[in-house]
Amino acid sequence: MKIRKNMNLSFSILVTGRCDLNCPYCHFYANHDRDAYNRDISDELFDKYIEFIHDLQKVNKKITVRFSGGEPLVLGERLFELANRLYTKTGISPFIMTNGKCLSNNLINYAKDSHISSFVVSMDNPFRDNYSKKNCEIVLNKFKELKNADVPLFSGMVVLNNTDFKDLVKIADYFYEQLGVLPPMTETNFAPFEIPTDEQLHDLHNGVKEIVKKYNGKTDLLLFPFITPEYYANNLDDDEFLTEFPMDDKFDFLSENSSFSDKFHSIEAQLDVSYRKFDCGKYNCDWYGSCDTLKWVWFSDKGKCSAEQKIKEYCRYKKAIASAFYEALIVE
Repeated sequence: MKIRKNMNLSFSILVTGRCDLNCPYCHFYANHDRDAYNRDISDELFDKYIEFIHDLQKVNKKITVRFSGGEPLVLGERLFELANRLYTKTGISPFIMTNGKCLSNNLINYAKDSHISSFVVSMDNPFRDNYSKKNCEIVLNKFKELKNADVPLFSGMVVLNNTDFKDLVKIADYFYEQLGVLPPMTETNFAPFEIPTDEQLHDLHNGVKEIVKKYNGKTDLLLFPFITPEYYANNLDDDEFLTEFPMDDKFDFLSENSSFSDKFHSIEAQLDVSYRKFDCGKYNCDWYGSCDTLKWVWFSDKGKCSAEQKIKEYCRYKKAIASAFYEALIVE
């Protein structure tokens, strides 16, 4: 994939592999050994990343950066040092992906002084089990306490498994009542992915349809963006592409022989891996034209499901969700 001048590029710098929670649906620990990654990014590699971003700004000005993990807030004061270094070099204020457990007024004040733009806080399904309910209540209380803070908080993804689809509307109603917005919702994909039953997909279709009818025009509808990116708010104007800068030197940035051109082409190659061209050959499908590029998770054979089977399940998900949007917005 060629990096174009006006392409929206987002870099996720993995600043730590440590985390203070153990969520069963976690993408990171599905792909990384928790003990082996119980560490933080090195200063040397972090500085190479921001040096590359600075050089890339000569080619593309539309760059955003997030700090992710693990749980970035476990870094403490070092998180703010990293944010200041990024801002000083590039003028970019990063946002922080977090589970929200460590958020506080003091942390928000430090964040403001460190040029952190916002916190995107993941949410748990409050109706799944006591563990999820407790985590959800803690995070929502943080939101209410800190909602007028100088550094804003935004709701991150609510990861749903197939059995949650029957409660989709109830989940949406709960968050809208608590927050006045709907958080993004996504299926459980990558390694923890499980094949949905016909009944679960029926629940998904009906739930999405009712949510769209109920909340369209009231709040953003960020529903299942790994499947229906054409409905995702970030993609209304231009494509936005995300790539990860890991704690390991995957792109050989630390090599003395690695030029900017070498790094640039490595990132382009990574975008080809993350966003793959796809042609299922089902030209009569109503959604054929919107499936030409798929996120990498649908080609992964991690977990119980083969990559070939995942593509088939993507198709079933796509039809259930996209037809729900169509019926809610166009037919009825």
